[in-house]
Amino acid sequence: YEYEIDRYPEREDTGSDSVTNTYWVGVKGRLSSKIDGVAKFGYQSKKMHVGGTISSDTEKIQLDYQMSQRLFHMIQASRNLESTMYVDETYVETNEFKLYSNYLPPFNSRLKFGWHFGFTNYGYSSGRRDDLYEGGLLASYAMRYNLGVSAEYTYKYNSSSEETATYRDQTVSLKVTRQF
Repeated sequence: YEYEIDRYPEREDTGSDSVTNTYWVGVKGRLSSKIDGVAKFGYQSKKMHVGGTISSDTEKIQLDYQMSQRLFHMIQASRNLESTMYVDETYVETNEFKLYSNYLPPFNSRLKFGWHFGFTNYGYSSGRRDDLYEGGLLASYAMRYNLGVSAEYTYKYNSSSEETATYRDQTVSLKVTRQF
């Protein structure tokens, strides 16, 4: 069971304020010697401050596949009803699919390479539709147990039924991470 309250105190329009109750049932386990999985299915009831109650089914599925000792894949899929921060929208339905892969090369146990691809479809309460495509590459190196460096490239393309919401975004980042 999940209970969520969304409030937007800075907005003049409080129509997007809501209370959401989600009831879940699911399974988690090992499907084979190389595949682990989680599947959750639920029912959401979102009571809007203005506009009544919206109900929807929701799902979240994740599969982890260890192809070999050094190659790992993860697939995620979900369908959800969420609040949105946009003034002219009260909620958004999302359908999401993501695929991640990581490779640990045999010549250096501290090095990791990865890539990801994702697709998300957004259906807003106003009728606006967005399709977000994203992908990226990652290289990371663990310098010590709690200190690492990484370089990442990410590309996003959002195709929207509202012309002003269509965009392309490319990000290159270099990071130093310390864990404690």
